[in-house]
Amino acid sequence: MGPRTIKGRHVVLGLLERVNRHKSIAALVHGGTPGPELFAAQWAAEKGLRVACCAADWVTHQELGAVERNRRMIEHYQPDGVIVFSGAVFGEDLAARAGAAKIPVMKV
Repeated sequence: MGPRTIKGRHVVLGLLERVNRHKSIAALVHGGTPGPELFAAQWAAEKGLRVACCAADWVTHQELGAVERNRRMIEHYQPDGVIVFSGAVFGEDLAARAGAAKIPVMKV
């Protein structure tokens, strides 16, 4: 998860390549927001990996849409790791939920 202000696709892709060399990525779950999440989804699709979008439901959950999305990403998908870029508005919530679930968090 990252802020929409990150325009450097190469930054996101470089990080994913490094992570993938260290621990092979089999699937990628993202929140569907512009910027790092969509860059990551495109990277994963190009690699032939499974990609799941867990977008926030702003209509149902209103201002808590991102918090509910983060809960679903952790509970439903149970990822092996979470990457959070600094400046992500709900990144700390996602990091806290992952930490509580004993999922490693990489803060960039």
